[in-house]
Amino acid sequence: MPSTKIALIGAGSASFAAITIRDLTHVRELEGSTLVLNDVDGERLALAEQLARRVFEAADMRMKIVTSTTLEAVRDAAFVVLSVSKDRVATWEADFEIPRKHGIEHVLGENGGPGGLSHALRSVHLCVTICHEVAALAPDALVLNYTNPMTKVSLGIQKYTGLKTVGLCHQVIHGRDLLAQFLGLAPERVDVRVGGVNHFSWALAIEDTETGADLYPLLHERLRKDEQPDFHPLSKHMARLCGVWPLGGDPHIAEYVGYVHRSDFGLIDRYAIKTFNRGETQSYLDNQSARIREALASDAGTKRFLAEHSVEPADLIIRAILNREPLSLVNVNVLNEGCITNLPTECVVEVPGLVDGFGVHGQAVGVLPLVPAALCYTQALIQQLTVEAAVEGNPDKAIQALMIDPCVQNLDHAEAMLAEFLEVHRDYLPQFNT
Repeated sequence: MPSTKIALIGAGSASFAAITIRDLTHVRELEGSTLVLNDVDGERLALAEQLARRVFEAADMRMKIVTSTTLEAVRDAAFVVLSVSKDRVATWEADFEIPRKHGIEHVLGENGGPGGLSHALRSVHLCVTICHEVAALAPDALVLNYTNPMTKVSLGIQKYTGLKTVGLCHQVIHGRDLLAQFLGLAPERVDVRVGGVNHFSWALAIEDTETGADLYPLLHERLRKDEQPDFHPLSKHMARLCGVWPLGGDPHIAEYVGYVHRSDFGLIDRYAIKTFNRGETQSYLDNQSARIREALASDAGTKRFLAEHSVEPADLIIRAILNREPLSLVNVNVLNEGCITNLPTECVVEVPGLVDGFGVHGQAVGVLPLVPAALCYTQALIQQLTVEAAVEGNPDKAIQALMIDPCVQNLDHAEAMLAEFLEVHRDYLPQFNT
């Protein structure tokens, strides 16, 4: 098979980049290919290089490793894995705290709501800037995007650079596992057909993989009995009202609804950023860093690291395209273009995916049920306004996105909040400073 160049932009990431390096050792078709590791942080880049050389050597797989702090090394890449951010922890905390300072209650502040808008203004501009350069160096590359906010970043890349792009997110897999837990079934017994927008997608069908039975009757029975009152109360509430189960899990779907302040949900304090980011998120990152250190420390640690495979599908997609073999994926984030007929064409939706020699394709799921469709339609419009605001440096479009955001009830507060976002994150928002 011809040599292939794969570039990891943001290779210093302890999460997506590290597991992508490891997962690529399972793609034997890449023997003799080139892996470009790119990051602006030289120290983290050196660690990524050390990990890559060790795991490929341990896997007895020839791979040329190239490191670079500039994008020139990406030239002629066939695949680009994108996972980037700047000062993630500090900016995330500001995205959460500033809205609350202005009387706007919200949850998590990462992908949806006013915090998600602030995050997107930075991430979309950063990723579109990077991808403009990638488009000049590797115009035929497929960008596998892991950068959040997923839908907004992916839409910005598609709309403004012309690169082929697919957004990848493991939350549907985790959401399916949570659903299986609520149903009292092993995760491998549960299959879902997904439709919606990232972190706010819905199980349009739930099937037992062993019997083919529809599992929705069992779900509705479990919802009536509710023997797990503390288990994702918002998800259960929405499933009862809408008839279909949201797959994002409470901390994520709560970002997109405006009634999370209800005390019986208890979500604001539970997912306050200093609790969640310094608890669950930091624990995950610490665990990932510990696994990298273990993989570098001994041959036994390297073998344990290599024996694992993440739920992230980047390596599976690359193998399927190289081999021109069809591959079905539970979820991909792609331009709608008719996949969901009652959402706008120009938005990024989360639907089942099919991979072949021509790339990654979203599969048509038809219409969403009425209420999920209405909720997702609003988010699709916020996507468009936010991406345009981020690329153009247009505060008016940012305010328009906040005007229709369900988490915002007071426009004066929203304008003051946006002004503070733009000031606090001034160094990350050059497009607003001209």
